[in-house]
Order: sequence, then structure tokens, then C-alpha cells
Amino acid sequence: MEHMGSYFGLAALGSLVAACWSYVRSFWTWVGDFFIVRVHVSGLMAKAMSIYCWQKMNRSPFGERAFGGANSYVRPVRKIQAVGYEWCGRSAALFWHGWRPLWIGGGRGPNEGTVPAPDDNMGMTIRFIRGTMNLEKILVDALDLLNHQNGRTGAGEEKRFRIRRVSGTGSIVRRRTQRGMMENGRNTDAPATAVEHTLDVALGDKRLLRWQRDELGWVASHKGSPFDLLAFPSSVLVCVDEVSEWLRSRDWYESKGIPWRRGLLLYGPPGTGKTSLVRAVGQELDLPIVAFDLTGMSNDEFLEQWRDLPREAPCIALLEDFDAVFSGRENMLGENGGGLTFDCLLNCISGIEPVEGVLLVVTTNKVENIDSALGVPVDGSEMSSRPGRIDRTLELPPLDEDCRRRLAEIILAECPQHIERLVEEGFSDTGAQFQDRCRPVALAEYWKGRNGHRVHRNGVTVISRD
Repeated sequence: MEHMGSYFGLAALGSLVAACWSYVRSFWTWVGDFFIVRVHVSGLMAKAMSIYCWQKMNRSPFGERAFGGANSYVRPVRKIQAVGYEWCGRSAALFWHGWRPLWIGGGRGPNEGTVPAPDDNMGMTIRFIRGTMNLEKILVDALDLLNHQNGRTGAGEEKRFRIRRVSGTGSIVRRRTQRGMMENGRNTDAPATAVEHTLDVALGDKRLLRWQRDELGWVASHKGSPFDLLAFPSSVLVCVDEVSEWLRSRDWYESKGIPWRRGLLLYGPPGTGKTSLVRAVGQELDLPIVAFDLTGMSNDEFLEQWRDLPREAPCIALLEDFDAVFSGRENMLGENGGGLTFDCLLNCISGIEPVEGVLLVVTTNKVENIDSALGVPVDGSEMSSRPGRIDRTLELPPLDEDCRRRLAEIILAECPQHIERLVEEGFSDTGAQFQDRCRPVALAEYWKGRNGHRVHRNGVTVISRD
């Protein structure tokens, strides 16, 4: 009976605790809400806050951690390497803002798994002790840091030049399908399961495990002007001065109510240096290049990417090999493309919502395939049929004698005895063709100069160092 009384007493105590637990929990919740501030942020704000915490605050060694890896060019080893990193903001972490604690609960959004969620799906919950910090000021500082880093190359310098390629889902699916066909060794339309990721070193939302940010990514190895290694006639080089003047003329454009933008059409046979010219202009004037892959883009995808250009303005928007996608107003890819229409492209370039600070560059091998509504040469001149979209047209012809000699002097600097012969032989060459003509001669002389000698193997003369 004594034991039974004890049991009844414990049961009664348990019932009392259970009855009061909801009140106790509510009390502690009230106390927590009174002393602890809880704020939820998402999208770019969450990304900005994550970067700010990792770069400006001290992180506690306790809490969850998330790691990943991606490919990047590593300059110290001069190779593409798998680079490991820790995700910032993808897991819960405790940070110290001076002596003040800041707890961040990370989130990946709906796309959990091996592929990181898009930035728009990223979210986090921030907790801190009430009255210890001005969160709104921290959020503003975080956005300023994100905007600052969006304009950096990740190379440790305040350089803006970089090349960013954008494509639509159609292009991605087609590339994955082709990769899957090659990997499987059979003719199938099944996409490859593996997705390759390239590390974006321009953003600071990753803590690298080994390399430093300024050791990753491609940078120009030549320290002088990029035009020092190229050969273009003076008529072509004038466009560099014009773009430079356009960059300095923003106030004039605004005073006249003219959208601050410019369009350039580069045309000529393959190998005349259209792409090289665009890249050199970007390097020379320190402008980022956004290269659009039109082959698989839909109207919505192109519109979204075009509206995003002001984030990097002033910048170059490159539509390369335009004739490979459009013939007149027709998208020649049909069902194999993303469905981008010519009218949508024109509306983005000069529509009701003008995007300013953009130098539009269109390249084509067949100028006759370009619709005049975009802008084509007028009567063989450099004038455009549609200023405001394409303001100037520029033909890149085969190299003249002066350009061939200049290019030969660069490539054959250590063996000038071959220059005159190759300049004469390449009278009808494009820039790429003339480089291909000079390069084997320069390489043969280079290897011969490294104590090599000629031997015959299977009827082929080669340079051997044996």
C-alpha cells in the first residue's frame, strides 16, 4: 500500500507538471522573444549577409558546417583543379560582432541536395540579443559589400574586366545531352546525369580550403596593352577611342535625354579577329564582357539576363556569331533552339525599358543575313541603318601588308630571317590564318634553339632532344 501511495503521488506530480508545462513553455517563449530578436532574410539579402558575416566577423568553431567543391583555374599550378570550399550561409553558425553574438540559421531553399540552390531560394534566420546591434545598418553594409564584389574579378585587384557567359536552359540541356551521348557511347537523347560546376571566384560566399581568392581564375599574363600582341589596321583601332569617348560622355547623354548606350556591328570572314578585338577592348578599357549564347535562350531567359546588365554597367554585351542563329528575322534553329524571337531581342535592345551603360557588340560572318532593323552598313559605309541599336558598323578585312609584318615581328621576334618570306606568302590570309602560318616556324626555331636537332621518323622530320 505504501508503494501504491508513492506511485499515485508521482502520477499526480507528473500530471501537475504536464498541466503547467504549456504555461512554463509560453513563459520562456515570452522571455526569449523579449531578449532575443529573430529576423528572417532571403534572396540576395541572405547571400549578402552570409558574405558579410564570413568576411567581417569572427566565426565560432561550433555549429553545423557544409563543404563543396568545384573546378577553377589555379594560377600557381597553371591548371584547372578541383577546389574545395566551405559554404557560407548554407548551415547554422555563431558569429561574434565584437563582443556581441549573432546566430545565423542557414537554409538552402527548395533545391536541397548536391546542387546548390539558386540565390533567390536562399534564406536564413538571424538571432541576436535585443539592443546590442543595429541590424539594418549591418544589412546595408552587407549589400554594399556584395555590390562591391560583383564588380571585381576575384584576382585581388580592383579590375572590372572579366568574361561572363550566359545561356538558356535549351543550351544547357543540349550540352548535357551531347555529353551523355559521348559518355554512353550510343546515340541517345538521354541527358547526362553529371553536372559540372565552375567556381565563381568573383563572389565571396565561399571560404576556400587551400588556395586564396587572388590565386584563382584567369587573368591576362601580358602586363602591357592587349593591342601590343595584336595587329589591326588603324581604321579598326579607331573604335577603341570612340568607346573610350563614349564612356566619358554619360553626362552629355543625360543632358540631351539620350539613353547612354552604344551599338557596334563587327563583320568579316572567320578568323579576321572579331572576337579578339572585343576581348582586347574589354581589357584595354577595363570593361566586363557578358557573352550571350543565343542558341538555346527563350524570350523570358534573354529578357531576364538583359535586365540584369545594369549590375555590371558600364559593360559590353556580346552577341557572337549572330548569323548562326538568325537569318533576317527568322530563328533558324527552330525547335532545336530556345524560341528566342527577333522582335523580343529588338525590344530588349531599344525598348520601353532602356538598359543604359551597355556597349552592344554584334559579330557576324555574313552581314547580308542581318536584318536592317537591327543595323547594317549603309551603302558600304560605316554608317548604320538603325542608329540607337547599332550606331556603327565595322568591317574586319584580311590583314594588309603592314599588319602582317607587325604580327610576324611579334611571333617571329627570335627568328626575324623568316619574316619577309612569310609576309609575302600570306598576302590573302586572315589574322588567324597568318598566325597559323607563322606559329610552326617560330616553334621549330624555338626548339632548335634549345639544343634540339632534326631527325627523321617514319618519313616525318621532327625536332628531337634525344
